[in-house]
This record gives sequence, structure tokens and C-alpha cells, in this order.
Amino acid sequence: MSSTVNQFQIIGYLGNAPALKNLPDGEQVAILQIATQSRWKGLDGSLNEKIDWHIIYAYRRLASTSADFLKKGMLLRVAGSIENWPRPSNPGSSRTYLKAKEIKHLTSNFPVPKGEAIKIEPPAINDSEIFDAAKLESVKKGISR
Repeated sequence: MSSTVNQFQIIGYLGNAPALKNLPDGEQVAILQIATQSRWKGLDGSLNEKIDWHIIYAYRRLASTSADFLKKGMLLRVAGSIENWPRPSNPGSSRTYLKAKEIKHLTSNFPVPKGEAIKIEPPAINDSEIFDAAKLESVKKGISR
């Protein structure tokens, strides 16, 4: 029998200081926006760049530690699991969430040297999706007990 793996690893720059939210059950969640970039040379010789934003959720102690120590622009390695949760507002559809289990700070000389950090701002976070995710996490914990 082969085993399966559910994990992700992202190395990128933190777009904003983590947003710390309190859940109805008293638990804390930190929302991190991590930017990764790809660069390539086009067929015409032009340099191209693409920036992707990843929203990652950290819970419990990892949430409070993230809020205390992480700053905008830091280079981070984030590892965790990928979860699909149904959308209460749209039955039959689901949303993929990245749940952090480990966050490692890779920037040795913060602030980041000029030219290395991503220079655009992250997209806005929809609070209703955060709380939908948090509610589902609470429900999921209740089921697994």
C-alpha cells in the first residue's frame, strides 16, 4: 500500500504584518500573506515576472508567535497542510486553505536589501472568508473529538 502526503512548502516574502483574529471559541488565528515570484525570459528575449499571493492561516501558539515576531518584508519558509472546506455561502463548492504548521524566518539581515523584496501590496483579505474558515475549523475540531 502506498502512503499519501498532504503538505505544502512556500518560501516567499511576507506582504503585511500578520493579521491576528480572535475566534468565537477564544482561539487565535493569524493570517499571513506570502508573495512568491517567478522570473523567466520570453521568446523575444524580454524578462517577465509573475507574483503570486498565498493566504496562509496559523492557529493557536503559532498565531500569537507570528503576530509578535513577523514583520512585513521578511523572507519566510512556511510549511503545513492543504485543506478543502465547503463554502457555507455556496453549497456544493469548496475552498482550499493553507494551514501553517511551521514558520521559519530566513532573512538574516532584516530589513531586506533593496531590490530583493516584492514591491507591490498584497490583495485585500475578505473577513467573511476568514471567519467561515474559522467556524469550519471549530466544527471540524468538534467532530474529531
